[in-house]
Amino acid sequence: MIEQPGYYRYPTTAQGHIIFVSEDDLWRVPLTGGTARRLTAGWGTASRPLLSPDGSTVAFVGREEGDNEIYIMPAQGGPITRLTYLAANTQPVAFSSEGDVIISSNAGQPFRSLFMLYRVPLSGGEPKPLNLGPANNIAFGPNQLVALGRNTADPARWKRYRGGTRGQIWIGRPDTAHFERLDGINGNLASPMWIGSRLYFISDHEGYANIYSTTADGGDLRRHTDHETYYVRNASTDGRVIVYHAGADLYVLDPAQNQESMVPIAYYSQRTQAETHYVPAADYWTEYQLSEQGDHVLITTRGKLYYMGNWEGPCTPLGVTQGVRYRLSRFIPGQDRILTVSDDGGEEGLELIDVKTGATTRLPGHHGEIAALTVSANGAFAAFSNERHELWLVDLGTFSVLQIDASAYGPVRGIDFSKDSQWLAYALHSTSKTSAIKIHHIPSHETHTVTQPVLVDQNPVFDPSGRYLYFLSHRVFNPVYDNLRFDLGFPSGMMPYAIPLQKDRRSPFQLDPHPLQENGASAADSSDKETPTTVIDFEDIASRVVPFPVREGIYHQLACDANAVYWTMSVPHGSLQSSFFDEEGARATLQQFSLKDLKEETLATTAISPFGQSSGSRSGSRTHQRIDPRKVFRNRGAFVPRNAGAVPGMGQSQPRYGAPAVPRAPWVCAHS
Repeated sequence: MIEQPGYYRYPTTAQGHIIFVSEDDLWRVPLTGGTARRLTAGWGTASRPLLSPDGSTVAFVGREEGDNEIYIMPAQGGPITRLTYLAANTQPVAFSSEGDVIISSNAGQPFRSLFMLYRVPLSGGEPKPLNLGPANNIAFGPNQLVALGRNTADPARWKRYRGGTRGQIWIGRPDTAHFERLDGINGNLASPMWIGSRLYFISDHEGYANIYSTTADGGDLRRHTDHETYYVRNASTDGRVIVYHAGADLYVLDPAQNQESMVPIAYYSQRTQAETHYVPAADYWTEYQLSEQGDHVLITTRGKLYYMGNWEGPCTPLGVTQGVRYRLSRFIPGQDRILTVSDDGGEEGLELIDVKTGATTRLPGHHGEIAALTVSANGAFAAFSNERHELWLVDLGTFSVLQIDASAYGPVRGIDFSKDSQWLAYALHSTSKTSAIKIHHIPSHETHTVTQPVLVDQNPVFDPSGRYLYFLSHRVFNPVYDNLRFDLGFPSGMMPYAIPLQKDRRSPFQLDPHPLQENGASAADSSDKETPTTVIDFEDIASRVVPFPVREGIYHQLACDANAVYWTMSVPHGSLQSSFFDEEGARATLQQFSLKDLKEETLATTAISPFGQSSGSRSGSRTHQRIDPRKVFRNRGAFVPRNAGAVPGMGQSQPRYGAPAVPRAPWVCAHS
């Protein structure tokens, strides 16, 4: 009787038994099925086992001492022995006729995707190169034929890939050093195997990865499996049958009988990795937003949404606690509700959640994958952009949605409401290389273009006093000489800019004379007593663009209050110590530019990812500036308020909660 099925991977077979991987350990089961027995329970993970032809030894990839290295152990179980010390991505791929294990490794290679083959005796010793060129796999066939697999990784990782690094199989004899590529199959090939005189392999050229075979010269192509739900993956053979996994199950293919069958496994385990456990929430923070008054924060970690006080009090989960992912959550000013993006039900959509009662309301319709979301200061409207390069306006009172604009050339690059919630500023591509700042009047639904871009204008932000619109722009052409070769480039090319919204308003960078000692509050200090009306004169507005008196750089985010403008910026840096996938903004510094004295100040200098403001802090009142708890940035996994020492307990990086992880919940949601 089959009970408690597990997730089975990387099968290998010899002498009537299968060894496979589950729960990062090796397990053994008869080829015909039965009760699986665990072979390993070490400190590290175990994966990619390979049985010797006589079935006595299993080689596998272990991480007992940190790196992926090759270990061996008796196939019945027992102590393990480390064979390699390469500190690289290494795996066993075959056994030679002399009994040595053949490994594939990228050790010492200039690119991590470049693998070479080596021979390692089971008694240990230095790996010896086979000198067969780049290869991920090798299979020994009849008449001294060898099949080499190049780029033959798991096709399931990039389904139906047809690019230049797709898997290839080369057939030839090492003694002649002549190999020919297996052509005529427009698919991603993997797992070359010989059974008799035929070469078996995995290919997805017909849509799904299945097992095929050809003769040694590439003729007589045959298909042997018919999986159309999951890809066939990680096939292996003992020269008689082929074992592989598809989905979470193991299968056996007998080419002689042209039969395949699922291996029935009775699997008994505590399932430690599937148990509910708690992970450090700070390690998985992805988003946060401050409340209007700056006393609460929304935090998204591992796709779950939490609501908590900044300095004390409980941490309350919102929405569905398991199996649903939330993102782009926003407070609605003046209400006890938040607006969030949720995939509850399988499709992403907008939801309103009451933070006190937990009640949820889903807005009707599907509008693609939402890329950015913001809420107006009066709580009446929201705006979002999606991956279709569309901009939509949402009436939160009537739940109606209206498309404002769209581009065929590029994404929406920033959205912001004016303080009086009458205007919506955004940046949208007009060509593939340029994007302009536009302003939409919500009551009349009229849209005006307010900049003439040189390249990309982005991240528009309204001054809360209704005086200016700030934005970032790529329009600085100050060439820099290369220090190693005679060449010029533009490594920065960006600056923040301001637009006076009224034609009679002066540049914010022209200061008025003032006495030695100021008495009374300025207009900006008292601007939170009533919401100012934003008046915009569109005549010749593009000619009123003025740059901030700051250095050019690489700017990432822009925000403001009535008295200062904030941005993150970074400088060009080398790429040897970073990855293409690293977030560029994570290297940024947080800067403040004072509109009172036109001075720039560095607020934080290391590892700043996007910072946030509450809508209340944008009023610029003296009380806010005295403690200033509403300007918060994230520094190395901790939320840090500016001038945190002014309030006891502020600025201390102490864990307030752990995020519960129920591994099976996301799986159920993904496959339901």
